[in-house]
Amino acid sequence: MIVGSVLLIPGLLAYIIERSVLTLDEYYPTFLKSLGENLSSTLNMKSALEYSTHVQLGPLDRLARNTLKWILLGIIYERSLLLMGIESTSNLIFTFNRILSDIFRSGSPPLKACKPLFNVVIRFLEFRKRRLSAAKGVEMTVIILQLITIFLLVTISGLMKFFTNILQPLPYFPFNTVPLNLIQLGNALLVFLILTLNSLAIVEVKGSFKWVFLFYNSILLLISGVTWIVGNLLIGNVFSMFQLEAPI
Repeated sequence: MIVGSVLLIPGLLAYIIERSVLTLDEYYPTFLKSLGENLSSTLNMKSALEYSTHVQLGPLDRLARNTLKWILLGIIYERSLLLMGIESTSNLIFTFNRILSDIFRSGSPPLKACKPLFNVVIRFLEFRKRRLSAAKGVEMTVIILQLITIFLLVTISGLMKFFTNILQPLPYFPFNTVPLNLIQLGNALLVFLILTLNSLAIVEVKGSFKWVFLFYNSILLLISGVTWIVGNLLIGNVFSMFQLEAPI
């Protein structure tokens, strides 16, 4: 649980950054459509961006205004669009801004050029929503299986401890003491390995930022720690009811 608490801080930071980028991506089609429509009427990037900032862009509005400032400072619009993509930390915005700058440089009609890009981005976001929706089911399944695995390991350890306490070696049936400490250590390592693989599976299914792995790893560590403690208390209380006194 201590390790989970330590990893939770950088993991939560990575998760917040990822959510921020996803929110920017949601507003990007609106920006793309507005910019194309304004450019088709003004044929001036500065004026088109200025008009676009009056549209509801959410958190993307700050980036649009920064892009407008860079153009007012004399930076060419191709470079300004690339800087916007870099500042957003979104691969989607960066990639499509590069395409957008290449299209404008070639002299293509802005409205006709932006419309297919708008459709592609919308399609991409729809696929992303479907993937995230399916990933939620995988995430819940992983958490449930993690809890079941830990409870089974705790139950097996409790059974071994129970039989070790009640069984006594006989002359005609000798047996060695079960190494409970070694079994507990092995169980802890197995749990850590399983939750690490589960965290990687969640990140891979969701297509998340790689450092978000720390967030899911810390959450699973905390859940596993709580389940381990509660399971040990529960199994200990159950087996204590059937505890037998060893013969003299």
